[in-house]
Amino acid sequence: MSINYKDFYDYAANAIVADAPEFSLRNGVSRGYYSVYHLALEYADTIAVPPVSDHKGPTHRKLSEFFENSFHPDMSIRRTRRRLGYSLKQLHDNRVVADYHLDESVTLGKAQEHLTRCDLRLKDFQALLSAAAA
Repeated sequence: MSINYKDFYDYAANAIVADAPEFSLRNGVSRGYYSVYHLALEYADTIAVPPVSDHKGPTHRKLSEFFENSFHPDMSIRRTRRRLGYSLKQLHDNRVVADYHLDESVTLGKAQEHLTRCDLRLKDFQALLSAAAA
């Protein structure tokens, strides 16, 4: 059975709860980021030639830079993509802290804020995918 971005988000939502140990909060932050990453990559691959997922190297940075540097004749779409690229970078930074910076605390409040931002970005990318499919 294959999984998708929603499975990552659902895992994150179940991990980021009151009284959860910090380890669960860290895993939730990480999985929340990956929910957005996978949906963002899916969208990027529909608009980029060659697909962003075909690029070698630091995929996470390249994905956020793809959106930050995105050109589109419609200024509104261009601004949206740039905002999403910047947001992806911030979400990735949170994931790096959760996974690698064990000396920094990941609190319930930080994890909940991260998950809220992930939810908002998922809605943004879902809307863009729907519009691209139309």
